[in-house]
Amino acid sequence: MKIIQILPRIEGCGVTRFVCEMNTALKAIGVDVTVATFVSDSKSVDMKMRYGSSVPGIVTWDYTDDVINEINSADFVFIHSLMDVKADEKYKTAFKDMIIKKITSKKVLFVNDRKMMSIRTYYGDWTQDKDFVESIDFFCMFSSNT
Repeated sequence: MKIIQILPRIEGCGVTRFVCEMNTALKAIGVDVTVATFVSDSKSVDMKMRYGSSVPGIVTWDYTDDVINEINSADFVFIHSLMDVKADEKYKTAFKDMIIKKITSKKVLFVNDRKMMSIRTYYGDWTQDKDFVESIDFFCMFSSNT
C-alpha cells in the first residue's frame, strides 16, 4: 500500500506531531509512505527550517504534473491540514485546485481542530465550498463539534 501525507506547511504544533507519529506507525507496518509540504508563503519556509527535521523524510513539492502523477500513484492521500487563510492567494488557489481537480487517489481529510470557529478562523471558507467538500472521500474528525 502507498500513502502520501500532505500538508501546506509544517505547523510546528500538534498537527506536525500527529503527522510524525502516523508516518512512523505506517512505516513500521510496511506501508510506502511519504510526507510532503507545499510552499504557501515565506513563513512556510521558516517553519520547515525550524520543525522540518522532526518529520521523517519530509519533501517539499510544487504543483507540477510530475508531482500530481506521484500523488495519484498512491492508494490514499492523507490531507492533514488546509492552506491557511493568510497564505498568498496564488498558493491557496493552487492547493485547492490540486485537491478538487487533480488528485484522483482516495482523499482523507484529517480535521484536527475541535471547533468550527477555529476551522473558519484558520482556513476560511473551505468548509462552505461544496466542490471541495464533495471532492473528499473520507473525513477523520476528533470531536463531535466539527
